[in-house]
Amino acid sequence: MSGILYFRVQHYTEQLALVRVLDLLLQQQQQVALIVIDSVTFHFRQDFPDAGARARLMSGMAQQLASLAEQRGVAVVMMNQVVTRFVGESASTSCSSGSTGGTSSASWLAPALGEGWGQAASCRAALFWEGSQRYARLTKAKHPPKQQQQQQHVPERQQQLCVAYHVTAAGIS
Repeated sequence: MSGILYFRVQHYTEQLALVRVLDLLLQQQQQVALIVIDSVTFHFRQDFPDAGARARLMSGMAQQLASLAEQRGVAVVMMNQVVTRFVGESASTSCSSGSTGGTSSASWLAPALGEGWGQAASCRAALFWEGSQRYARLTKAKHPPKQQQQQQHVPERQQQLCVAYHVTAAGIS
């Protein structure tokens, strides 16, 4: 893991403390260009006594990370856990669907701590499988990129938001 700084946190207080010292760490390690937090919500889901306090702490953490990204010019990627929500209406993960995610006609995937937490990000992507193919769907962006090639039978708006990808030993293509 040469060239990678790695921190393993065991509790939400450790995670909050690490986020608070990231600015100092970036002053010392100026080559850092990417911060990945996986999963940003895990420790906040476990036996958190007060949902209001949890929301305030997470909102503050998101603001600190956004500020850090802006001031230091680093990318911040926050992985979120998802849960299956059940309803009586249809939802789907497919690229040909207008939905942001789902698993069957009576369920969909939603951010573990609710849609409100998803609003903290300036860009949001959902990664999923459809058969044996992996897809990345851009579900939130200020200026979504347009794909080069038009896909048949898929509305233009949805083509801008979904792309197939492959993971190989050489990387992601």
